[in-house]
Amino acid sequence: MDINLLYKYISGDATDKEKEKVVDWVYADEANLKKYMRLRKIYDASAWIEIPENVNQLPVHKKTRKSSLVLQFSKIAAIAILVLISSYWGYKQYFHKTEIDDEVLTMIMPAGQYGQLVLPDGSLVWLNAQSRLEFPSRFGSDGRNVFLDGEAFFEVAANEDNPFIVHTKNYSVKALGTKFNVRSFDEGEHSRTSLLTGAVDIELNTSKKKFSLHPNEQLDYQNGEVSLSPISNLSYFEWKDGLLCFENESMKDLLMRLGQCYAIEFEIKNESILTDKYTGKFKIKDGIEQALKVLQLRSDFSYRNKGDYIIIEKS
Repeated sequence: MDINLLYKYISGDATDKEKEKVVDWVYADEANLKKYMRLRKIYDASAWIEIPENVNQLPVHKKTRKSSLVLQFSKIAAIAILVLISSYWGYKQYFHKTEIDDEVLTMIMPAGQYGQLVLPDGSLVWLNAQSRLEFPSRFGSDGRNVFLDGEAFFEVAANEDNPFIVHTKNYSVKALGTKFNVRSFDEGEHSRTSLLTGAVDIELNTSKKKFSLHPNEQLDYQNGEVSLSPISNLSYFEWKDGLLCFENESMKDLLMRLGQCYAIEFEIKNESILTDKYTGKFKIKDGIEQALKVLQLRSDFSYRNKGDYIIIEKS
């Protein structure tokens, strides 16, 4: 495969025919996938890529009932998911293959990427990096249920007779027609739901306690504790526009978000720095080095970039 064509695809300048050629080549052999991943990482390290709309807007494909399913998006869209997978033959762990009545579709966004999809009811979802959304091929009359591990912004199509419910590891969010952001990673300690318009009801999974949010309010959940507060900075939602915003966020959670944005891991030499709190924002396209330099203005730490990972220690 011509390396110039690969870079042309990665930069978003390839034609539809060239895109299909690249995807076919990547699928053909595990070595091809590894080569693509190496080139993608090099490119991402040098410049933030605005993923073309036709790549990130992944269509929902409906399947026949009672079928053995391996979910696949269109070939052109599939490459946006491939970078997350260590080998082509391991992809089944990321997609459902099972006998089910109403198929469960899974959308996975790789590290360093974000994208938009349209659900079967017409609701819009923006999915952040390293996030996973599961949803049925069609919604029933008992609720429009989706399952989130990660961060997503929802613009829910109005339907007063059939609520839209986002399930996370700590709580569920019920809406009829509204705009809101949910951040809840299975491996994270902190979850937050922020409401822009409309109204949502939140029910905790364990205690079944219920809370209602009104526009410009947010709910934070951490270690079983719940707090409600006004949204102090609307830029919190700007991750879907290429900005990383954070407010009173621990270094531990912030490094997890940076890892998602830049597809990089961190080695922490002094765990005491993980509890430091930060507030601010920066452009994702400015790169990981600039992000860490900004954080150094607020805290006493040093870092060493090793390429595949970054070592962070107290100065």
